[in-house]
Amino acid sequence: MRNIVKAWAILPHIAIIMFVPIFGCILLGHFLDGIFGTEVVFLIIFVILGVGAAFRSLYVFCMRFSEKSEKDDNKHKSLDIEKITGKK
Repeated sequence: MRNIVKAWAILPHIAIIMFVPIFGCILLGHFLDGIFGTEVVFLIIFVILGVGAAFRSLYVFCMRFSEKSEKDDNKHKSLDIEKITGKK
């Protein structure tokens, strides 16, 4: 049950991790297209960069979350063994 709650709790964080770089790069690409008078050249380039950055950020976040979850699970397992055996 605890894992399900954790999974639902990180969904807004994942949405922000994905949304901010993509939206920021869309704005920057549109701004640069306006300055230099190009059609959509910078927009396409920065959208690709934004999507790449978003997925990299998501990957790093998931790896850190996974490591932390494993440490927490191992800690809880060792506490359960201590309760059963009375040994540390």
